[in-house]
Amino acid sequence: MIMNTMQSPASKYGKYLFIALAFLLIVASSCGTLRKKSDKNAVTENSEVVQSSTSEIEGEIYDRYDEPPQFPGGYSALGKFLSDNIRYPVEACDKGIQGRVICRFVVAKDGSLSGFEIMRGVDPLLDNEAIRVLRLMPNFTPAKLDGKAVNGYTSIPVVFILNKGEAEKE
Repeated sequence: MIMNTMQSPASKYGKYLFIALAFLLIVASSCGTLRKKSDKNAVTENSEVVQSSTSEIEGEIYDRYDEPPQFPGGYSALGKFLSDNIRYPVEACDKGIQGRVICRFVVAKDGSLSGFEIMRGVDPLLDNEAIRVLRLMPNFTPAKLDGKAVNGYTSIPVVFILNKGEAEKE
């Protein structure tokens, strides 16, 4: 007897979420400057990523849910937001540093974001820029489990790629 092993649409969606984001978030930007230190989300002097706490979140934080947290407007809006707000650090550009920074954070029941952390970094320059930009994001639609909004972890890859002309400067 052959058993039906089809996956639910929700579990298929989760598998392809990471892959879709990886391709959507390729940032092919020219060299720019970091924002001034007066920016509330600026990089610290010693180039360390400042992680925010999840202690203000009440209740359990889920990493599996029926519906994942979503950026307002979907993946294309998220890609546009990132490409509009990322400023390739000049020093990273000069050194030819590029790659994919995997960031994780919590989307609370009310859609607010906290607990930003680097899951896989490239270099402190790019890691800090990824966190800076993610902290600028608006509230998300929260994850849902059994039809109720829940606190949920989500990950986003932020890809930094130098244009050919910039990469050849090295």
